[in-house]
Amino acid sequence: MPRQPSDDPCIRCRRMAASLQIGLVRSVEGGEVRIRTIKPEFFKHDKLGELPAIARLLFISLWCLADRRGRIEDRPKRIKVECLPYEDCDIDSLLQVLHNAGFICRYEAESVRVIEIEAFEKHQRITGKEADTESELPGKQQGNNGEAPGTGPVAQERKGKERKGIEERKVFDPSAFDASIPPILAESATFVETWHNWVSSRHERKKPISERAAGQQLKSLEGFGSHANAIESLRQSIANDWQGLFPPRETQIGCYPRLAQSPSMTFDASGMTPELLEAAKKF
Repeated sequence: MPRQPSDDPCIRCRRMAASLQIGLVRSVEGGEVRIRTIKPEFFKHDKLGELPAIARLLFISLWCLADRRGRIEDRPKRIKVECLPYEDCDIDSLLQVLHNAGFICRYEAESVRVIEIEAFEKHQRITGKEADTESELPGKQQGNNGEAPGTGPVAQERKGKERKGIEERKVFDPSAFDASIPPILAESATFVETWHNWVSSRHERKKPISERAAGQQLKSLEGFGSHANAIESLRQSIANDWQGLFPPRETQIGCYPRLAQSPSMTFDASGMTPELLEAAKKF
């Protein structure tokens, strides 16, 4: 049976491109034409790739309809006419697919049904006259989509990352490397306290020390010969904002082994004449 023109994949692609108008689509209200950006990462997004191709095409089309805040009035029939006029599809169902996947949020606010594209302002650069405008549609915080604002999958993922960063900052513990402190140095409470201060100073200067580096620095401190030298090395590093640890300046010479003193010479002066004894005292 000969293929019908409407079944030809090439014709379908051309029709899809025509419906998008190469990224220039009128708003739902028939207003200005907007240009939007598609990044290469879009085509490799694994979660987006799980959706039907027609849903992904609709998602792109919504960018062109959205205002500067990524909002569109939720009117499926009109969206169908603007985005996919030649496709036999249920726009309302496709919008719900995008909503359930976390790419858009459908809600109602001030008696208006609204669609807001998640992370729209992060991925789109708003320029020209549009940058001076403001959305006429209410935001999610003012609406009700059956769940608390910001509870969609994308919003939750963003909050999860923010929460993780906060928790990482809260759980910082300068005593995390105490197990690596050599026993001879751990005997000194002053050393342990000063070591904690040094680890904290590195963290505050955004130069946190790793577990491996901590072990290496503790080994160096052990080689400085005494608790006092190790403590002073830590203090001078903190005072000078150094990342490394070095022997205290005033004790560097003392780090080298000293030469052994020569044994004193003795002799019997009982048989010496007074003249010789007096001469010997001069040397």
